[in-house]
Amino acid sequence: MGGEWGLGASLAMESLPTESRGIFSGILQQGYSSGHLLAAFVIFCLFEAFPNISWRVVFFIGASPALLILFLRFFVPESETFKKKNAGTSISAKAYMQSLLQMLKAEWKRVIYGIMLMASFNFMSHGSQDLYPTFLEVQRMYTPVQMSVTLIVANVGAIIGGTLIGYSSQYFGRRRTILCSALAGLLFVPLWAYGPGHTMMLGAFCLQFFVQGAWGVVPVHLNEMSPPDFRGTFPGVTYQLGNLISAASAQIEAKIGESLPISVNVTNSAGEMITKQVPDYGKTQAIFMACVFVMVALMASIGFENRAVSFEEGRGFQKVEDEEGVDVEISSGTQHYDDFNKTSIEITSGRR
Repeated sequence: MGGEWGLGASLAMESLPTESRGIFSGILQQGYSSGHLLAAFVIFCLFEAFPNISWRVVFFIGASPALLILFLRFFVPESETFKKKNAGTSISAKAYMQSLLQMLKAEWKRVIYGIMLMASFNFMSHGSQDLYPTFLEVQRMYTPVQMSVTLIVANVGAIIGGTLIGYSSQYFGRRRTILCSALAGLLFVPLWAYGPGHTMMLGAFCLQFFVQGAWGVVPVHLNEMSPPDFRGTFPGVTYQLGNLISAASAQIEAKIGESLPISVNVTNSAGEMITKQVPDYGKTQAIFMACVFVMVALMASIGFENRAVSFEEGRGFQKVEDEEGVDVEISSGTQHYDDFNKTSIEITSGRR
């Protein structure tokens, strides 16, 4: 999965016209929410038909769509941008690693910023999603069907938000769109965590609208931020390192929630009303998400963007031949050809 996201995002962005990147970035990223939505719908149907079904059945049904990756990778062609940039060229592993080290040395600030930005984003998505079903079940006493309906509503909001906000980033800028989405999402935290009755569904819809709305900008933003020759590497690596940093989001929320127990009234098997102590996941998630939204807004405000940058620029290692027939490897630079087929090469970094 770690390899698929970065390469899939690069393939999609390189295959599209510049003016279409925003909306298709949103559509691409909402494959995540669409999968979440489909899973919630399947769970709803399964528990309606088989109330005591094993979690293992749900797990295997949820895992099986990943097999589609095999079909996609066999039959989806490479982007034209990739074909043009790499026509008739090859690169050794050693040369690639040298080029990668040169890039890290020159662009270390960009790499660190990308990782921290993705850590903030992953805290935002995991913090709002991973523990939420447990919160609905344990603290709000939702049945599996009620929980599934709430998650379906939330993911409908995510799909709409990701597509619309991703599209708007084409006109308002990537960073500005992310910043506004984070601040807007902050306003719906109370309704998402404390909304009475069915209004909690409205809170879940609106909060995920802005969470995944900001995420809808991520595929295009990371690809445009990438060093030109590392568009297949930079998005996936920064995304997954950020994901690693945020991996304990649900555990952090659960641990803090368990230290803040509250009393709730429940009905036992005999039909009697009793008082039970449960973790206060609602307060924990609300505080956590408020902090994360501020963190995302801050990262967006201090960063940079390359909106609508040309993906045709920049080449990987190329092999050309000088007058004496000696191969020259170029890691970055611009080639100029005159009418007499004499070549002059301006090299910013490389080796002969």
